[in-house]
Amino acid sequence: MALVNKIRQRATVAIGVIAFALILFIVGTDWITSTGGMQGERPIVGTVNGQDIDQMAFQEEVDRQRRKFEAQMGTPVNETQMPYIRNLAWETFLFRFAFYPEYDKLGLGVTDEEIKDMVQGSNIAPEIKQLFTNPQTGEFNRDQVIQFLQNLQQYPPETRELFYSIERELPVQRIRNKYDNLLELSTYVTKAEAKQRYNDQNSEREIQYLYVPYTSIPDSAISVSDKELKAYYDANKAEFEGPATITLEYVAMPIKPSTKDTTSVRTKTEELREQFKNTDNDTLFVNTNSQRRRNIQSLLPSELPDPFKNAIPEIGTVSQIQMKGEDFTVYKYLGTIEDTITSMRASHVLIRSDDADADSLKTKAEATANEVLAKARSGEDFAALAREYSEDGSKNQGGDLGWFTEGIMVEPFEKAVLGFEGTGVIPKVVKSQFGYHIIKVTEPKTNRKHLVASFTRTLLPTAETRDNLYRTIGVLATAGTYDEYLKEVAKQPGVISMQANDLQLNARNLNNLQDQSVRQILTRAYRQTKDNEVINEVFEVDNNYVVVVRKSVTPEGIKPFEAVKEKVKAEVIKDKKAEQIIAKLQGESGSIDELAQKVEKARSFTATVNNATLQLTGTGFAPRTIGTAFALEQGAQSKPIQDATGVFIVKVKNIDNAAEVADYTQYRKEIVEDRSRGSRQKVKRAVSELTDTKNKIDQFY
Repeated sequence: MALVNKIRQRATVAIGVIAFALILFIVGTDWITSTGGMQGERPIVGTVNGQDIDQMAFQEEVDRQRRKFEAQMGTPVNETQMPYIRNLAWETFLFRFAFYPEYDKLGLGVTDEEIKDMVQGSNIAPEIKQLFTNPQTGEFNRDQVIQFLQNLQQYPPETRELFYSIERELPVQRIRNKYDNLLELSTYVTKAEAKQRYNDQNSEREIQYLYVPYTSIPDSAISVSDKELKAYYDANKAEFEGPATITLEYVAMPIKPSTKDTTSVRTKTEELREQFKNTDNDTLFVNTNSQRRRNIQSLLPSELPDPFKNAIPEIGTVSQIQMKGEDFTVYKYLGTIEDTITSMRASHVLIRSDDADADSLKTKAEATANEVLAKARSGEDFAALAREYSEDGSKNQGGDLGWFTEGIMVEPFEKAVLGFEGTGVIPKVVKSQFGYHIIKVTEPKTNRKHLVASFTRTLLPTAETRDNLYRTIGVLATAGTYDEYLKEVAKQPGVISMQANDLQLNARNLNNLQDQSVRQILTRAYRQTKDNEVINEVFEVDNNYVVVVRKSVTPEGIKPFEAVKEKVKAEVIKDKKAEQIIAKLQGESGSIDELAQKVEKARSFTATVNNATLQLTGTGFAPRTIGTAFALEQGAQSKPIQDATGVFIVKVKNIDNAAEVADYTQYRKEIVEDRSRGSRQKVKRAVSELTDTKNKIDQFY
């Protein structure tokens, strides 16, 4: 019955999946991508191998994937999981239109025998295994599968249909696995490649290098013209290719309570506080009037709320209103109950002494501790003594350690406090690993807990306040032009229009505002037709009302010069610095050590590197320098090298080449593993590129 119940739990969700699959079976998939008929002028969310995917067809697949996910997981899909669901939907179209033609060319298929093997044979599919695995033992029962299949017609229709829907997806999985395995297992590595891997890992160079960082020349000392920047941009356009981005301007108005809201909640809390004093049923009162849970608690002395921390009040005492964050809370003391945990409260003066200290220092520390103890026992103010003599953080609180329970303090300290009756200064100095303690017990040890009732009223903006804020910012959303928007912003005191630059369409934040609704703003702004256009809608983002202006959109591909001008400028400045440093180095002669003395801000280092090394000590990323070292003979010194963080000169002091070995199998396996790692994702990207597949989902969701 457990199995049947498991399948029944998933059956409702599966019916929609089955219905959609039957429609596809009956009418085929051509209607999804036809340019007429049902599609009309529907928005296109992407193109796969020449086939346009319209938004309705895509959304239907999203819904199917969502229902399938919910059936398998047994829980509803939340908003944070939806990007994953949409990706699954997109992959459905990718495999249907891009991969399946490749399967056909290769003659790949799935036989009935293979499906049977995945259901009841030796290669059980994960979905089947999940249904027939004992949740207590984690063991899969193949006999139970066979028994289920033999009696399948006796189960309810929804149970049979769910099983059939899972079974129908098995060929899809199997053919995908065949294709992926075919590509993965076709990886071939030559002996020469394996030998090169061995040499890269085991051949070393001991090098000395001179390093002159680009930071040795201030940016302000370099002048660049727009002509130079444009020339660099034109020669290196491939470096500036990227996804579509959008720049927005916006006003965010926090949705917070008004002064009127605060007064109203405080007044209500004060009224309830007066009733709290006189109620005969504290439990009923707090459960009825509190907007937070845990209204009656048994607390250790260290856990008492602030109004009761310093002195235990009389039973029935009601605190003043305590405000923390957006909560107004009132506490009522109800008395004590017995507990198994002992609580203590004490103050101390610590004179530090370590076992590693010299004997003279230990003697001096002990003498000081006894001197302080004598002063404390004679009646001097203990808090003043702690502030004068103590050598730990509690001195600022007059040595007060507050309430603590057994197991918190070091053993000698705890033992001394537990062994002392009543309150007062313990008559002996106590030694621990931290030093010498003079201890004053300020509250008697106790095995009692305190019962405290409380009610909380939460300060939130009322509907009236929210409406007023909405109307205030809504004026900006109705602006017909960008100039009108700016005029309205200027009229509102304290309102600032901010800018969020170059946001990718899958961004989840608007500067410091982070919320799922940011996606709605980005897709809406992207579909606006004009730059500097106000979006006529008020959005709610991260507890703020937000009005947005689309400033500009940079399409996917090579970014315009103006959009990357600052980045270009940084690269041109770096190149010019390299030219100056190289000219300076070429004007000098001598060894690396000598050059380090002659050239300002130059430094000399030594290191042992192999071909897998990418960084050098003191310089960071330096691939060109390391590569040059492996191209030099022993004793040779390079010319200046322009690298990632500065200019280098490298000298090879010693070469230690790897010895020949008879078998490079280990290194061949390493290369195969490297190339196979993530092969499915690599193949997916390659097929997408080769079929000119375009994914525009981020423009719609």
